[in-house]
Amino acid sequence: MQNTITSMDTLNKTAPHRILISSMIVAAVVCFAQVRGSSMILMLGMVLFIALCVWSGFNGCSLQVLLFFLPWSPLIKMHQGSIALFTVALLFVCTICLARKGFNLEKYQIIIPALIMIETLFAKLVHENSMSNSYLFFMVMLVIFPCIMDRDLTDCSFFETTVFFAAGIISAALIAQRIAVYPSVSAYITVDSYQQITRLSGFYGDPNFYAAQITACTAGIQLLLIKETKKSRQILLAVIALLLFYCGMLSASKAFVIVLATLLLLWTVIILDKDNRGTAFFRILLGLAVAVTIILSSSEFTRLFQIITERFSFSANVSQITTHRTDLWLMYLDTLSRDPMLTLFGQGFTNININGRASHNTLIQGVYQFGLIGFPMLFLWVKLSINKLLDKSGVNVNRKCFLLIAAGVLMPWLSLDILFFDEFFLLPFYAGCAVLYSSNSKEEVKNAAQ
Repeated sequence: MQNTITSMDTLNKTAPHRILISSMIVAAVVCFAQVRGSSMILMLGMVLFIALCVWSGFNGCSLQVLLFFLPWSPLIKMHQGSIALFTVALLFVCTICLARKGFNLEKYQIIIPALIMIETLFAKLVHENSMSNSYLFFMVMLVIFPCIMDRDLTDCSFFETTVFFAAGIISAALIAQRIAVYPSVSAYITVDSYQQITRLSGFYGDPNFYAAQITACTAGIQLLLIKETKKSRQILLAVIALLLFYCGMLSASKAFVIVLATLLLLWTVIILDKDNRGTAFFRILLGLAVAVTIILSSSEFTRLFQIITERFSFSANVSQITTHRTDLWLMYLDTLSRDPMLTLFGQGFTNININGRASHNTLIQGVYQFGLIGFPMLFLWVKLSINKLLDKSGVNVNRKCFLLIAAGVLMPWLSLDILFFDEFFLLPFYAGCAVLYSSNSKEEVKNAAQ
């Protein structure tokens, strides 16, 4: 048994770069198949994708592969409107990790999902809502998803995880920009154009969902730049940060600009901390100067800045600044205030909206779907799942770094309905890995105090 574990650890150290290359090849096959409209090649790409996910599940690289393909996920299906194979792969990976744990579940993985299921089924009965595949998938994921957050089964190299995530975002964004002209893939690519504004969102239909992935990954890059000492990695991270900024600007998302400004402010506070002053501060300051010079001298960035400026120019009041999201929030809050049963129990996690409009706020969506009874239980499930990742490692959480990654991951959720998407599971896991990476072990803290 010990030899098996040792062999697995060795594989985890050597396999990530091969898995990243394999991920790029699979993405290329899927993309080529979609452009050509070839069902046979696309089927091959889907089989390769599932095989790669299974391989990564047995090699402790499941999070890395899933994050790489997350920006590609809308394209990973046989045709528009068919089942999302990425969601199926996520289920496979969780099942593999559950099997590797000997099908052992912690108490909260059974009790909390059971309570949420009872509460949501009662809500469905009250509102006469039907049960869907997305509901069943969500409930199953509440039980088995924490299995992939077990440190014994996951190689949480945060550097590798972030590089995988960034590679997926950048490749999907740049390729989608180039192949949008092909009729066979245009259905997967949304380009919002009005007046002189063009908004791109990779393969996602919503630029803000696309931008939310970028801000999460950017926060991870910032944390790595603070602690990374190898020059080769520092240069790689700086290039990735610049490319992510470019991809984010393509979305012309006001939320992206606001979250990015918050990240830069928090990052500056962390850099100026006494533990990070000196060479680290000078190195990062120099890198920022180079990045700003590149950005200001680029005509492409100038064009994107003009688009962002144009979007903010239409902001005469709060409603316009938030692109009328405040109106939607007030509509949902008004409905909740007039319906006590809905406020207490929610819709039972049913994919229906008020007047056909989403709430565009995960907190409001949480109450609307789970009620004041169920939503706190869901929040508790998230908290316990993150603790599952952190508790075994004996870390002392760095609060400033926690705020940075929380801003990158969670701030965009205040303008998005995230509960029906795979990001709800994956991005908090990524944030947990970031907290784990940026925090000092309790032993280190003890030694520093002495």
